Amino acid sequence: MASVITLVELEAVMFLLMFVGGLLRKKNILTEAGQKSLSDLLLYVILPCNIFKSFLVEINGNVWGDFTKVLIICGVVLLTAVFGGRLFFRKVISEKRQLMKYGLVNGNVAFLGLPVSEGLYGSEGVLNATIYMIPHRILVWSYGMVLLDENTKKEKGIKCVLSLLLQPCMIAAEIGLLFMVFQFQLPSVLQMSAENLGKCLFPMSMLVIGGILSKTSIKSIVNRESVFFCLVRLVLLPAVAFVVGIFLHTKGAALGVSVVMAGMPGASITAILAGQFGLDQEFASEMVALSTVLSAVSIPVWSFLAQLM
Repeated sequence: MASVITLVELEAVMFLLMFVGGLLRKKNILTEAGQKSLSDLLLYVILPCNIFKSFLVEINGNVWGDFTKVLIICGVVLLTAVFGGRLFFRKVISEKRQLMKYGLVNGNVAFLGLPVSEGLYGSEGVLNATIYMIPHRILVWSYGMVLLDENTKKEKGIKCVLSLLLQPCMIAAEIGLLFMVFQFQLPSVLQMSAENLGKCLFPMSMLVIGGILSKTSIKSIVNRESVFFCLVRLVLLPAVAFVVGIFLHTKGAALGVSVVMAGMPGASITAILAGQFGLDQEFASEMVALSTVLSAVSIPVWSFLAQLM
């Protein structure tokens, strides 16, 4: 019950912030140029800090049994998202197809997944959720960038690899992975600065999405493509996590967190990246908004099923 309340509260905050963003855009306090500047700030400063700090976790040798299962489940879910996107969305028009495929790969595991996991399983849930996010982050900022960036798709060989590796978010993931593997420690001032900048991602991205949605009607959010995306994102992917978890004899927090994380709605950053790469930002915002609303029903259901095992 506590996890359901946590989820409802988080989604209420998300929609309140989006409403504020829409109001600011309607009143022209948040101008189109200002919205673009906020998006750039998110992508080049705040998001890399958020990615980096997500790798700053303490790992010890006693917990790798469940962690290995969580990593395997996440890997299978991500493979399903990659190949499922190609299969299920092949008849969708190109620009929307790119965003739907990216949205399958990138669920809202940080802003919804972590708090819900904590509400369900406490500190054990947070640790399992953080482990789940490792392959997720790596795939999102490698393969995910290829999906969205047409220039990267045109590059070949070493040039393509370098282009990916030198993306600001990918650099943050690379450095963060080194810190996690070798358990490096940042000076406290630098770590606190990165953490505080990373915390800005949630409210700022919601304000930007609210500004984008201010130009659309509520009816337009429910369309064939966004509903189809939600079915795959909120039903198929957690079902895959559930089946793989049962096959691996996964129990408790490891199973519950894996299923819940797999069933998160589309990540809010999808809409920001759509604008950055000249894609359909309104559709991306609609996709995120609808999947977030529907997840208020789907996540408690999957959470309940996982706790039965």
